[in-house]
Amino acid sequence: VVATVKEIKRRHSIEVIAGNVATKEGARDLVEAGADGGKSGIGPGSIGLLRTGHDWDIQVLSMSAVVAATTVVVYRIALRVLRLDPATRRRRWAAGVAFAFAFTTPAWSTASRSMWEHGPSMLCLSIALLCALRAEGGEPGWSGLGLALGAAYAMRPTDALAIVVFGVWVLRCHRRHALRVILGGLPPAAILLVVD
Repeated sequence: VVATVKEIKRRHSIEVIAGNVATKEGARDLVEAGADGGKSGIGPGSIGLLRTGHDWDIQVLSMSAVVAATTVVVYRIALRVLRLDPATRRRRWAAGVAFAFAFTTPAWSTASRSMWEHGPSMLCLSIALLCALRAEGGEPGWSGLGLALGAAYAMRPTDALAIVVFGVWVLRCHRRHALRVILGGLPPAAILLVVD
């Protein structure tokens, strides 16, 4: 890992976060190799993040905003799918679902702690789901579905699995809207091709 960090820093002018390290010597070696941050310990969680950069507060603030936005989208999804009357009861349950999402999943504990791809990925996938629900209900949303899925892939390529699932659903159940979904996904795909 140390050799890789040195090589990346030699070739590129970018910030590098490396790890996992289990000892203070390992952390020191990463910093000396040029790593701007790292992950200590074994296992998941933000508790092990090492802070060496000057922008840590900005990262936490911006990613917390992304997680908060995702929580709002999850609330909107819950409002759509919960079939409870009266509306005040549905809003309370939707708020409970959003609260559970924010604080009982890795959303707050991991995605809001640093500039990981997890936060933007969750936001894009939740927007995709909301757009799919809107579109299925006859409201505008097909192009938004494509845009959100394209952005999700650009943020985190492993979101390709979600794209496949949504794609199969569109092709099987809403084939006439497939072109709108594809066209919606073209802008983030084009940006990814140009930048990457």
